[in-house]
Amino acid sequence: MLGKYFPSVGGIATHIYELSSALAAYGHEVYVVSYEKSEASNVFASRIINIKGLRGLTFFLTSIKTVKKIAKEKDIDVVHAHYLLPAGLAGVVAGKKVKKPVVVTAHGTDVFRYNRKTFSRLIKYIKDNAEVIVVSKYLQGLLGFGKVIYNGVDFEKFYVGLDKDDLRAKLHLPPGTLLLYVGSLIKEKGVERLIDAFPQILREINDARLLIIGDGPLRKYLQYKAKGLPVIFLSSKPYNEIPLYMNACDALIVPSTMEGFGLTILEGMAAGLPVIANNIPPFREIIENCRDGLLVNIENKEEFADAILKVITDENFRKNLIEHGIEKAKQFSWQNVAKKVIEVYEESIKNYRG
Repeated sequence: MLGKYFPSVGGIATHIYELSSALAAYGHEVYVVSYEKSEASNVFASRIINIKGLRGLTFFLTSIKTVKKIAKEKDIDVVHAHYLLPAGLAGVVAGKKVKKPVVVTAHGTDVFRYNRKTFSRLIKYIKDNAEVIVVSKYLQGLLGFGKVIYNGVDFEKFYVGLDKDDLRAKLHLPPGTLLLYVGSLIKEKGVERLIDAFPQILREINDARLLIIGDGPLRKYLQYKAKGLPVIFLSSKPYNEIPLYMNACDALIVPSTMEGFGLTILEGMAAGLPVIANNIPPFREIIENCRDGLLVNIENKEEFADAILKVITDENFRKNLIEHGIEKAKQFSWQNVAKKVIEVYEESIKNYRG
């Protein structure tokens, strides 16, 4: 596999970690070519220049060499790249050099960023030389091709039952009503709109606190915007710590304006959190509104705040969201994801013509 892996933070790294673990559990050997060094023995770090504009280019060039080296030492059957560019293109080129079929998974940001005329030839080249997986029907519609295989949830990490008070003490979190956001601090994540709506929530629930976990270019701006409000900013946390924070909180807010899928929503559901999310197409593929989650227009500050208040103050509504959310999350296991991916591997191997 090619793409970001731990200790990198984010959806791609999580996806590759969970998928490779699930594939290994089925008896398959998986080797990962990543951007950074990892403690895992099956992960090979490509040499990159960690400067904006050069990071992707150097990964493209060095990852191809790394795949060739692995192919000489191991009996690999397929090359699977995650993200259209540069990993997807590198995977296709590497596949041709080692004469193996290629699978490319498009995750979201890659489609939004590269689905333009400038990159249309490269995208077509990937499409023509690889089996393409997309993580939502929404992305399939944007690209016009790709087999839909949703992301999964790790139920050994995300589950209900941890003691909230003990966790808050351990994590040094305050008492009261704690709302959670987890993700990058970039414009597309909609955190600014969440902060805009928060004063209205405080007027109704004076012990409310907002916990924002993540890093990004908007961090200082968001901290300035939240000045004077009971908003707690924490840096990005390791993947295995996120379930602890989820179990310590009272609701998960996902205000993204642009996403490929919405894995955080499923993880929150699995951890027993009621989820309030922006009403965008990929989230509608997960959430049945007012049954297992609440969809809202985040651009309407009053509507956004009212939705959060309803989840916190209406106990019966809240319990129903949690109960049905847990059931919804159970439909998305990494074991099922791996089975579907293996089918794509087998089909690509069967149809490979060199």
